[in-house]
Amino acid sequence: MVGICNGFKNCLQNINYKTMPTQDVIMTAKELAAYLKIHPFTVIRYAREGKIPAFKIGMDWRFHRKYIDRWIREKSSLSFVKRERRKSLLEKT
Repeated sequence: MVGICNGFKNCLQNINYKTMPTQDVIMTAKELAAYLKIHPFTVIRYAREGKIPAFKIGMDWRFHRKYIDRWIREKSSLSFVKRERRKSLLEKT
C-alpha cells in the first residue's frame, strides 16, 4: 500500500496490484477483498467456511496470491463446464 489510509475506500484505492509480483504475495482480507472486488466480510466468511484457500496467523486470515489465482481459475473453468452442460441439455429438449 502507498501512504497512509483514511478510511476503507481510500485504503483499497491505494493498493496497486499491477506492480505486485504474482508469486509469493500474502494478502490480508482487505487486500483480497479489493483484488476480488467483494466485501471483506465475504472474504472472511469464505475463509471460515473453507470456500477459499486461506490460513490464519493468530486471529487474522491471510491469503496466498498463487493459491487464490488457482482457485479463481478452477472456479471459472467449473462455471464454464456447468454452462456448457446446461446449454447442451436445453438444446436436447
